[in-house]
Amino acid sequence: MEKHPLKVNGFSTVYRKLLFNQSFLKGRYESVKRWKNSKVVDVYKTDSKLYIGSLYLENRGENKVSDIIVTDQFLYAIAGNNFIQYQLTKPLLQHLK
Repeated sequence: MEKHPLKVNGFSTVYRKLLFNQSFLKGRYESVKRWKNSKVVDVYKTDSKLYIGSLYLENRGENKVSDIIVTDQFLYAIAGNNFIQYQLTKPLLQHLK
């Protein structure tokens, strides 16, 4: 029986040299409960390939985040019929300059 290829990445977007990439792989130190109840978005600098950190976008009941957009101050997510606004924190904002 042939195995299906492992899906590693989901949605992604790039904003001001930062790549926001949904990961389907659970990190070594991530809580199983948190990983199952949210979408994990890893952030990388595109010019230096540096890993910045991870964001956890919580599911809204049965609705899971399906896409994101990033601006100078916010990350917007779509989860089912919900449009959710997240404020970017200072540590992440410093990389947008």
